[in-house]
Amino acid sequence: MPISRRSFLVAAGASLGASLIAAACAEGDGPTTANDTAPPDGNGSDIGTTGPDATGSSVIEGALVTRWATDPYALGSYSFLPVGATPDDRLALQASVSPNVLLAGEHTDTDAPATTHGALASGRRAAAQLLAEDATGPVIVVGAGIAGLGAARVLADEGVAVIVVEARDRIGGRIHTDTSLGVPIDLGASWIHGVDDNPVADLATAIGASWSVTDLGRSVTFDASGAAMSSQAASAAEAAAGEALSAAVALAENLDLDVDVAAVLDEVFDAA
Repeated sequence: MPISRRSFLVAAGASLGASLIAAACAEGDGPTTANDTAPPDGNGSDIGTTGPDATGSSVIEGALVTRWATDPYALGSYSFLPVGATPDDRLALQASVSPNVLLAGEHTDTDAPATTHGALASGRRAAAQLLAEDATGPVIVVGAGIAGLGAARVLADEGVAVIVVEARDRIGGRIHTDTSLGVPIDLGASWIHGVDDNPVADLATAIGASWSVTDLGRSVTFDASGAAMSSQAASAAEAAAGEALSAAVALAENLDLDVDVAAVLDEVFDAA
């Protein structure tokens, strides 16, 4: 009979007498081979023609496409609240699944969900919960993403025996940098979102990492045909999108039921 990873964790914790922290583990049966991407060639890259095309313009020499939704150990880039859910649901995920079994991951963080620093904070939070319960170890941390590693670090620093298990052939989870094209390309966790009260920013500072500030003014916007838009056209499109979203939010706030944003946007566009 198939057994889910959640059921395995609960059973393992009960039988081994150990504490468990499940750091952003996906549940259910997936492919037996883990891939961070699902590209045409199966190697994480879609290599194009080198050199100029017939018009003399430069062409793409290679590309990497991430599809975290098909990754059996992630099943998505990050969490979101679907229709009918509330932030309180994330708070509920912080409670013990069963005695000595806790969940961690950005989906359980109420302050910064869907971010790397939220994941790190969640791991530290889960570790603190176990320490508050006088856990002596061993503690089994399932998943060597930043949530799991953050939990393991806190516990180890307190002298608690920790065992970290990871299904992939690398650590990092959804933090992954690919160098197959000759340059480092982040397939997950591309930015540090803010430097104030951000534990990831603190880690970067502690190890002396160099910083590169993202200048959104230098971004390039492409239209539906793939052609680069002028800065004026891009600004106009951004303004129109912002107005439509604001109108949709205002409309949704007057509804009695929680609804999908796309459905409300359709109403806005139909009324335009």
